[in-house]
Formats: sequence, C-alpha cells, structure tokens
Amino acid sequence: MGWGSNGVVFFMDLISVNHGFGGLDGAIHLAEDATNAASAVPVALVFAVAVGFATTFVFMIAALYYVKDFQAVVNSPTR
Repeated sequence: MGWGSNGVVFFMDLISVNHGFGGLDGAIHLAEDATNAASAVPVALVFAVAVGFATTFVFMIAALYYVKDFQAVVNSPTR
C-alpha cells in the first residue's frame, strides 16, 4: 500500500518540529552584528517563533483540508 502522489509525500515531509523553529538559528547567528543586541535579539527570537508558528499553522490547515477520508488515515497500517 503506497501513497498515490509523490508530491503529497514531499509536502507532508516538510511538516516537522524544525519547520516552525527554523528562524531561530538565523536570529542567533546575527546576534553578534546587532547594534542593540540586549533588546533586539529577544525581539527577533520571539518574532521568529511567531512567524514559524503562523506559517506552519497555515500549512497544516491546507494539508488537513486535502485529506478527504479521515477514517482511512486513522485506520491506515502505515501510521
């Protein structure tokens, strides 16, 4: 039993815990170049988490909208 579309498998693989927190790494690496690091870095980290949450939430809504038969997903032997 397999997936009908490789595209669906690819996009479902993008959903991970790291997707929502991917911006944290960039904000931390740029911290040494900030002029007011004591206040700019915490704000950047909060915004990175907020943007990651918002984009992940939108993607999850779109992915769940694609599922037509929830019982088939729940009862799948590959879960």
